[in-house]
Amino acid sequence: MTELQGGRQGLWTAGMYLAVLAAAAIVFAPVCRFNFVYWDDLELVVQNPQLHPPTLQNLGAFWTAPYERLYTPAAYSLWWMLSRLCGGVTDASAFHAANLLLHLFAVALVFSILRTCIRWDWAALAGTLLFAVHPLQVEAVAWVSGMNNLLAAVFCLAAIRLYLEFARRASADRWAFYAGATLAFLLALLAKPTAVAAPLMAAVLDVAILRRRIAKVAVSILPWLCAAAVLAILTSRLQPTPPATPILQRPAVALDALAFYLWKLLWPMRLSIDYVRTPMRIWQSRQWIGGAAAVAAVAAAIGMGRSRRAGGLGLGLAVLIAGLLPVLGLFAFDFQRYSTVADRYMYLAMLGAALMLAWTANRWPTLALAAVVGAAICLLAWRSEMQLRNWKNTDALVAHTLQLDPLSTVGNKILAFQRARQQRWQEAAALYRTALIRNPQDGDVLYNLANALSKGGDPLGAIDEYQRAIPLLEPARRLSAMNNLGIAYFDAGQEERAENEFLAVLQIDPQNAHARKNLALITIGVPRD
Repeated sequence: MTELQGGRQGLWTAGMYLAVLAAAAIVFAPVCRFNFVYWDDLELVVQNPQLHPPTLQNLGAFWTAPYERLYTPAAYSLWWMLSRLCGGVTDASAFHAANLLLHLFAVALVFSILRTCIRWDWAALAGTLLFAVHPLQVEAVAWVSGMNNLLAAVFCLAAIRLYLEFARRASADRWAFYAGATLAFLLALLAKPTAVAAPLMAAVLDVAILRRRIAKVAVSILPWLCAAAVLAILTSRLQPTPPATPILQRPAVALDALAFYLWKLLWPMRLSIDYVRTPMRIWQSRQWIGGAAAVAAVAAAIGMGRSRRAGGLGLGLAVLIAGLLPVLGLFAFDFQRYSTVADRYMYLAMLGAALMLAWTANRWPTLALAAVVGAAICLLAWRSEMQLRNWKNTDALVAHTLQLDPLSTVGNKILAFQRARQQRWQEAAALYRTALIRNPQDGDVLYNLANALSKGGDPLGAIDEYQRAIPLLEPARRLSAMNNLGIAYFDAGQEERAENEFLAVLQIDPQNAHARKNLALITIGVPRD
């Protein structure tokens, strides 16, 4: 009889897994028909020279140096593997299918974690469905360049699940689980540095669910934190330094970001790739004050965690905050040049929201609550399906972004890049100028504007923009801009300045082939490279 009951329980659990995976697959299956978009997909994947061809030497290059200012070798290696299996990077469907598969892995892991924490399958099912179909998950799943978020999250969730198994066991085999958890965490760090949130999330669950002493928990996660610190030092040396926010402003930025995520969690409307919430705008507009009020409510909820009636909500909020901590603005990261918040940053942190819903369903197991939760999940799935349509191609993504905000830096930048690829230089230049309205010190946009002006027959305008862009660019791109400035000088009839600019490039990089070629060709009047 016991074996029969165990078999039925196993089938029931397997059915639950299939249910949540089917829900996620049904909602997100359309991504397999989507195209690449002009927001990072071209630079990171389609035109990535280390994927053309995907040789072993090129694979090694991802592990020895950053590419496009990102040191995420595990994510690049997955793209390399897909390129090798598919015979190149010509069809986006394989990359989107890989994103969907990673999302399904994450969903399965979340269900396993919630079953460990809540121990009632129906409650775990409700929380997992929230993680699986919430519209905030769309960006990470539908965007090929968002694969690093998915890969890091899968490894983080695997690390957390294995860690919980280690922490709750007393037998000698528990250390095998710890070794597996540590390996998964290291891989997560190599997929994306924001995976540093995993030890914090695991520690919160260890203390609150397994009730282990804080001292023991600290000893368990200390090796993870040391590994994260080593990788952080390595990454800081390999990647360019992100823009820094004054220390006194960072708490305000963090409060605003946390309030934003909590609001979008409850009301996921008007989702965008560019929320125009730069640290300077947040500080000057004082919109962070509302965020402070929201965080005060969060702190109050966590404080009520001592109560059995509200403890699970506080625990879920703590896990959510831990998952967001690396990208709240307390520490500098590159994307905050455009916005301190992004949908993809909530992907892993959604575990906290899932835990809150699972605990609520477990605490009040009524038909009325089940009906409300079921209706809410269906509405969220519908909103995700609507949001997915904005990701099917570049035109749809740009149209949605600019409809929400015609002055969006990111939206205008993408559209300008598209126009430049079509050699519609004047339109591209106008769009780049619009992209600079809110972020006039964006060196990349200034550089692209100068290129559009140069190729569109306005060398004098290009000269001005190159001069503005060069001090703001990273060293590798700065040399390219200096070379292009030399070409613009030549096109404007200023041969002596052109020659001096090419010489300046060679003084920095004596082996620079472009500058050497243009310097040689200047004598016959055709420096073009």
